[in-house]
Amino acid sequence: MSKIIAIVLALSGAGYYYFVLGSQVSERDAQNYFTAYYDKLDAGDDKALCDMYADSYVERGIVVRTAGMGGTAPAEANKEAACAFLRGLIEGMKKQSEKLGMPVVTNTQTVIEDVAISPNKKSAVVTGKFELKIGTEQRLFMKQNTQAKITLIKQGGKVLATNSDYTSTQIQYRE
Repeated sequence: MSKIIAIVLALSGAGYYYFVLGSQVSERDAQNYFTAYYDKLDAGDDKALCDMYADSYVERGIVVRTAGMGGTAPAEANKEAACAFLRGLIEGMKKQSEKLGMPVVTNTQTVIEDVAISPNKKSAVVTGKFELKIGTEQRLFMKQNTQAKITLIKQGGKVLATNSDYTSTQIQYRE
């Protein structure tokens, strides 16, 4: 009988964690999300990057044209389009690395201005400035500065982006 009670308690605890604690977003979760995102970008792991988007992911308000470094993300993109863009960007960086005989790398900076957590702690809207530079140690190919609001949720302990609203983006290319 005590084994059954122990099993029921263990399952109850696991269920509570998964459905309650495992679905609450914190400010630390938001900060860790962006660190992990850029680490995966640096590693060229487009699959892991795509796994950081919810299936319902939508981004709005930006057209990115990465001449020689990938593709185009339309003014509104779903998860599939965002992932295709990331694959193209990473593939473009790899091709440039091979062409130049040296690594093409990213340099990122994130300034989180605000993290607004919903009253039920099921989502957080992160407002911030995001800078992405792509190039070699000697040469910068692209610099992108973006201001955005990104909504994050947590499902089963994993933080996911559900949408990104870009309020301002400046992109500079260098030949």
